[in-house]
Amino acid sequence: HGEGGKHFDMGNTQDTLPYMMDLDWFASEAYSWTMKSAVVVWTCAVLTVLLRWRGSALGWDWVNNPVVLAVVTGIASTFALYADFQAMKWCIVPWLQKVRKLVIMLCPLPFRLFLLVQLLGTFLQVLTIQNNA
Repeated sequence: HGEGGKHFDMGNTQDTLPYMMDLDWFASEAYSWTMKSAVVVWTCAVLTVLLRWRGSALGWDWVNNPVVLAVVTGIASTFALYADFQAMKWCIVPWLQKVRKLVIMLCPLPFRLFLLVQLLGTFLQVLTIQNNA
C-alpha cells in the first residue's frame, strides 16, 4: 500500500492510483472561497437594493438606470466566477478520483466542457440574484 494505506482499484483494469486523496483534506480551502463568493454576491445585492431605495427617495434617477445593475452584476459575477474556479481547484483531483467520469444528463463530458457548464451555472445564479435586487 502507498503512504496512508489507501489504494483505488478501478475494477478490471490494471490502473491503480497510488494514493486516494480524501476530499475533506481540501474542503476547508474550497469552503473559504465559497463563503467569500457568497459574501460578495449578497453584499452587492443588498447594496443595490439600498441604493435604489435611498436614491429613489432622494430623486436620483440614475440609480434605476440599467447600467448601474449591469456594473454591479459584472462585479459580483466576476468575483463569483473567480472564487468558484478557486474552490474547484482545491477539490477537483480528489473528486475526480472518486467519480472518474464526468457525466451530465447521462452524457459523459470532457473536463473543460464540464467546467464551463459549472461556471455557467454560477454565472446564472449570480445573474438571478442581482436581477432580483
